[in-house]
Amino acid sequence: MNRGWKPVVAIIASITVVIAACDSKNYTAGIDRSGSPTAVVTKGPITGFGSVFINGVEYETNSAVITFKEAPGTEGNLAVGHIVTLRGTDNGDGTGSADEIEFEVNVQGPVDSIDTAGNTLVVMGQAVSVDLDTAYGGFSPANIDGISVGQIVEVSGFAGAAGVRATRVAALPANSLLETIGTVANLNLVAQSFQIGSLNVDYSTASLENFSAGAPANGDEVEVEGTMIVNGTLVAQEVELRTAGLGGNQGEEGEVEGLITRFVDATDFDVDGIACTTNSQTVYEDGNEADLQLNVKIQVEGTFDSSGILVADKIEIKDGGAVQFVAQVEKVDTPEAQLAAGGQRIQILPTTRMEDLSSAAERYFAPNHLRVGDWVMLSGTPQGDYFVASSLRRVPSP
Repeated sequence: MNRGWKPVVAIIASITVVIAACDSKNYTAGIDRSGSPTAVVTKGPITGFGSVFINGVEYETNSAVITFKEAPGTEGNLAVGHIVTLRGTDNGDGTGSADEIEFEVNVQGPVDSIDTAGNTLVVMGQAVSVDLDTAYGGFSPANIDGISVGQIVEVSGFAGAAGVRATRVAALPANSLLETIGTVANLNLVAQSFQIGSLNVDYSTASLENFSAGAPANGDEVEVEGTMIVNGTLVAQEVELRTAGLGGNQGEEGEVEGLITRFVDATDFDVDGIACTTNSQTVYEDGNEADLQLNVKIQVEGTFDSSGILVADKIEIKDGGAVQFVAQVEKVDTPEAQLAAGGQRIQILPTTRMEDLSSAAERYFAPNHLRVGDWVMLSGTPQGDYFVASSLRRVPSP
């Protein structure tokens, strides 16, 4: 029985993609700081726990102040696939410590429609797409087939011009607060209404926060909260103007993974609304400058300048070529973060998303927890002698 693990694109033995061979020891993640601790602001999906892995670095969270949907939270509230913003210290050796971690949901509300063939859905007027790395919570099966129209869901992901590319979709109780983040359009100051995507918002009885002009304006990025939808309109209780950027200080290190949301050229673009630029020293991985285009997923690592712009030391192109397969583990090499499965050598990176969907359900699931005979679902790209995993899920046997 397949158990709903979807989509299985290929068995790895049949893959014939030819890419230049790569040495597993050359795989790196995070900014090379030569072991020197430095302040960092980073934004991206949580890829694992032990304490929290973000953008290839394991951040200890014992003293971190965690904000979860604008309320005090704990590490236990966080899940693989949640996009978070973290402030703290990177030790330069793949570890660090978090001072602050903040999670905000992209959209939380009823599912309007689902296109399983196209791997898309609409949630409270927002277009949402899922891909091979999307994590799921509370659905059976644990994929888009497990989601129902009308169900209340929480979506975290990369915001882009075409909607949200989900990194996590989770089921929520029917009485959950309705929330969405987006850009104000079709503002009607008389009716006190606007649209976010295809969602109509009535803010006539809402409290307004951070608006210097006293009211929203077209083009504002806002967060809207409410408890009910009446005749297709979200009746807002609160509308808050959001501030773009990571808020990095001059000389502070910054990292962001997301979609390019504005693009002029390689020296003037935004990733998830965060202003970025490159220079002659910028290094590219898995692509080059020509790959920088609107809606392309990239990871940028660099330093903030005096204007709060993130000057890229390194850009990794993270779109294209992904496949998925299910196989049984044949060998585990923990020191090299490698395993053999499906007759192929698998390379696990510090950025690989790790989830345990087996009956063991280990929250702190890591490569050294794998055993010969375990079944895994792997997503990623074949590169030379290796299959490089973007996500690894331990799953029940098929």
